[in-house]
Amino acid sequence: MTNEQRELSVVELFKETYSRLGKRHSALEVNFPHMFSTEIADDSDWHRTRKGIMLYSASNLFSLNGKGWALAVGDRTSGYPAEGYDGDILALEFSLDGKSP
Repeated sequence: MTNEQRELSVVELFKETYSRLGKRHSALEVNFPHMFSTEIADDSDWHRTRKGIMLYSASNLFSLNGKGWALAVGDRTSGYPAEGYDGDILALEFSLDGKSP
């Protein structure tokens, strides 16, 4: 590895992808007043609930090849059962119906 190269963690790769796609496609960044979440793991049973959650605080909205996209980087909650995950990148296609993002 040269001085110009360095290793990226998966989360750093997601954040860099999010940033570069946002800049390249003049994305509109939407900051959520309250984080939204997705369930990424569930180890619940009849007497307890144990869920792993991914949290999102913002999304880039942009158009790519005529399709609307929302892109967000997630941060996992701590502890079991989410500890097997570092983060994620969420990409959702949506219809623009003649509107620009």
